[in-house]
Formats: sequence, structure tokens, C-alpha cells
Amino acid sequence: MSADFLHQYSPKGFRAPWIYLPSSLLHILADADFKYDSSTLASVGNYSNINGMHILPVTNIPFFSHKIDYGKIVNTKILSKEIPVGTGIMISYLRKWYSHLLNWYSNKHLSCIFYLHLWQIYPPPDVQYQGLRRIHAYPLETYLRKWLQHHSFGKMSDLMENNQIKKHFLTIDLEV
Repeated sequence: MSADFLHQYSPKGFRAPWIYLPSSLLHILADADFKYDSSTLASVGNYSNINGMHILPVTNIPFFSHKIDYGKIVNTKILSKEIPVGTGIMISYLRKWYSHLLNWYSNKHLSCIFYLHLWQIYPPPDVQYQGLRRIHAYPLETYLRKWLQHHSFGKMSDLMENNQIKKHFLTIDLEV
């Protein structure tokens, strides 16, 4: 089924679940003709290239280091060192203030790379969210519409060609 999806839609970017993919597996993405990977966190502007694969990290606000630390797992240890503001769950928590965060980045001429899951925009009616994920019970469709109207967004492919572009970058995760 995944091979059919890849053939039919030719996606160019990848983000692993939990934003974790060991760098030793990047060659598999390259072999499947992916052009970039966002399976890590880093502060704004920290882009790199590993074995020909563009690394475009999901935006975080680090408390200490600003460098890319590829292959780290998002867990409580990481959360004590950085705020993963580009992750779906943080966007859910910050939904009322996210536009202010995007404005803050824009005013500093910085880009924010963030993602949403499709079910965060259009949640299935029969899902019961538990614990911290209860926040996902509040759909982001209205907020997303406002963000798209009031902020400048670019294509990840443009960012790969010129990482000086000062727009925001939103990806929507499709789970197949």
C-alpha cells in the first residue's frame, strides 16, 4: 500500500512518527525519491544536508544549544531542554497564541517550520482523546484559516533551494 501511495502521489518530504528517524535510515528516503526529511527538531535556520538529503527540522525554541542534533527522541528529557513549538501537540496547546508566535518570528525575519496532523484539522467524530492528548479534541480548522490568511507561507521545495527565504512552512501529515 505504501509503494502504491508513493507511486501515485510522489511525496517529496518525510517526517517520522514522534519526529524520530535515525540518520542511518536517510538513504531509504533518498532511494524512495524523497527530497527532504523533517524528523528532528532544531532552532530556526538550522538546516543541513546529510548524504544528499535536505534536513529541514521542525522548529523548536531551545533553552541551550541551537544546533541540529539529528536522531534524538522527543521525550521528557528533550522537553526539559527545548520547546518543540512546531509539533502538532504544541500547536494544539498554543492554538490561541500561535498567530502571535508566527508574528514574532516574522518580525525577526525568521521562518517557522511546523506541522499538523490531518485529524487535528478535521477530527473524526468517534475518537475519544485521553490524558494530554485531550487537547486534540479542539479542532484547529478555524485557527488554520486565520494563520493562512494573515501569514506568509512558502513551499518546502523553495526552502531547499534557498534557505534564506523568510516565510513560514506548514506541512500536513497524511497517515496511510
